[in-house]
Amino acid sequence: MNFNYKVIVSKRRKTVRIKIASEKEIIIYSPYKISNKEAEAIINSNIKQIEKLRDKLAKLRGPSILERGWLYILGEKVPITTIEKKEEKISLKYDGQRVYLSMNPNHNQDEVRELIKKWYKKIAKEYLIRLTVEMAEKYHFTVNSVRIKDVKTRWGSCSSKRNINLSYKLIMAPKEVIEYVIVHELCHLKEMNHSEKFWKEVYNIIPNYKVYLEHLKKLGHNYEV
Repeated sequence: MNFNYKVIVSKRRKTVRIKIASEKEIIIYSPYKISNKEAEAIINSNIKQIEKLRDKLAKLRGPSILERGWLYILGEKVPITTIEKKEEKISLKYDGQRVYLSMNPNHNQDEVRELIKKWYKKIAKEYLIRLTVEMAEKYHFTVNSVRIKDVKTRWGSCSSKRNINLSYKLIMAPKEVIEYVIVHELCHLKEMNHSEKFWKEVYNIIPNYKVYLEHLKKLGHNYEV
């Protein structure tokens, strides 16, 4: 097998289920404990279906980050230079113009993806929080806290306690798009809905907000790791 697997025991389950977590990892959900031999037998008996699902997942994800050769940072395509090394630890450096990825040939795409995601979260936390605080002050909004989250379906959210959450993936979008999302959430501090009054608040700050809203609808799927 050219992938790893792990077993998760859940007494609430009645049957054994296989999940394709990534191209390199299989998860077996079981209502009871199973040995490594039993786990491998389950995988081998379902190998054709597993390979089919893995291929489908790979196609949905498209080219890997290394095959693509660049990353989005603030809407710009930043090239990646891969440096081969013997050490086991994978590392990433960014000099403002290029990303340098140091790794050995044994590192797989999931490890690369996790490192890049971790790096994105780090720079997103520094940049997005600072920008949100600056914009809140500029437009006279009072914010309790700003947090950077790893969410799949939202670019941002705002709670009744005046807490704003932003997706780390925003760091990949152009600055104007980021500012629109921040303003969108700030305006929810006044209107906790998407009424006509809410959109008027957004319009008063960003009259052409529809351009950025459309950008996220059409191109937002590109901002994935």
